[in-house]
Amino acid sequence: MFIVAVLISLLALASAGPTFNVSDTSGSANITWIGEGIIPVSKMGCWEDTVPKEEADIAKGKLAHWGGFKLIGAGSWHGEEFSRAGVWICNCKHFYSDHAVPWELDEAQKLIRVWCGVDRAGWVWSYKWQKSINCKSSPVV
Repeated sequence: MFIVAVLISLLALASAGPTFNVSDTSGSANITWIGEGIIPVSKMGCWEDTVPKEEADIAKGKLAHWGGFKLIGAGSWHGEEFSRAGVWICNCKHFYSDHAVPWELDEAQKLIRVWCGVDRAGWVWSYKWQKSINCKSSPVV
């Protein structure tokens, strides 16, 4: 089921609903109001799924715990589910493995909640890091 979600997230990067580009200076897509973050965000998007906050927090915690011991391989992904929530990271780098670290997951989740709503699904893409962090309902994941 995660494979479907990964494909959906990659399609979302190419053609999602509301997205923004932080290098856009028009003002309509500027995220400076969120504050300076650690993730070099390139795009964000939202899905219509409802993802209960508490369940997303637990799924995120499971992913952070897993990431404390393992790496996500180059061109791969890993995700964790809890009840109705799934959180996953796509590592789109061609040659390097990557971590799933708590501060990165926390920041991505905060950005999704500000941009999409507290109980909504969404994704964050970093071109610089070649990585996406996603939160979606687990029946879809």
